[in-house]
Amino acid sequence: MLTKRSLIVALVGVNLILAAILIFSRDVLPAAYANRGGRPGDFAVCTVKVHDNYDIVYVLDQQVRRLHCFVPSKGSDGKLICVQTRDLESDIRRTE
Repeated sequence: MLTKRSLIVALVGVNLILAAILIFSRDVLPAAYANRGGRPGDFAVCTVKVHDNYDIVYVLDQQVRRLHCFVPSKGSDGKLICVQTRDLESDIRRTE
């Protein structure tokens, strides 16, 4: 029969194994390093509904004055694909 001491030792051992699995797990979310030196207000993000199933994400980069358009990938992996980038400075110069 298990004594209290052996039960506590077994539970501590199981907890150590679970903690090691959690720490050394390679299933880590990908990190985003888009702009490491960003300040508040450098970017503006909005979504536009183009279909019942998905939206388009527009990102306005105010430092370099570019507008980026992202759409969902064809698979169900949740990733976004950059479709088009517009240089807003050159667009404004064309209209003047």
